[in-house]
Amino acid sequence: AVVSTQSTGNCVPLVREITFENGEELTEEGLPFVILFHDPEDQDSVKLFTQKVSEQCQDQRNGVNFLHADGFKFAHPLSHLGKRTGDLPVLAIDSFKHMYLFPQFENIHRPGRLRRFVEDLHSGRLHREFHGEVFNDRKNEDSEPIPLPKDPKLAAKVIAEQQKLDRQKKDAGTAPPESVFRKLEPNKNRYSILEKDEL
Repeated sequence: AVVSTQSTGNCVPLVREITFENGEELTEEGLPFVILFHDPEDQDSVKLFTQKVSEQCQDQRNGVNFLHADGFKFAHPLSHLGKRTGDLPVLAIDSFKHMYLFPQFENIHRPGRLRRFVEDLHSGRLHREFHGEVFNDRKNEDSEPIPLPKDPKLAAKVIAEQQKLDRQKKDAGTAPPESVFRKLEPNKNRYSILEKDEL
């Protein structure tokens, strides 16, 4: 087990790109997707996402796949989240049952917030919220200003994202949509090396 973990860590990038060409292969791994939908011209959000995954979620790689996707090519899953390309970047988890939206992308700057989102999937909190359970332990936690990056260019981008969100009306009570990426799973009737009893 140690060898496979080490080899996975050395061979597989921390954050991989999902495309229509490799989507089926990624779903075969059976791990939920933590997926960043972004404008293909916006590599800053991909770098930021990768940095936060590296800082907060290295030990979560055996439980989820960290991915990024061209938000224009994957506009259909975005629409299931109630988002459009103008809302990019958008971060979500696809558990292959439901899709859960990370409330506001700029919250990725808040310490530990990405990790907590992944832990909320594993603890079942996201699913319980889907079924109407109300949690009051995080009320008003986003009232504190987001810590701004030291880089003035990145800081201006964070401020612009916050202003954009302030203009949008958020509906926090919406139920998560069904998984879209589940449809990329391979046909259960095909031959594969995963099922030893097929031969």
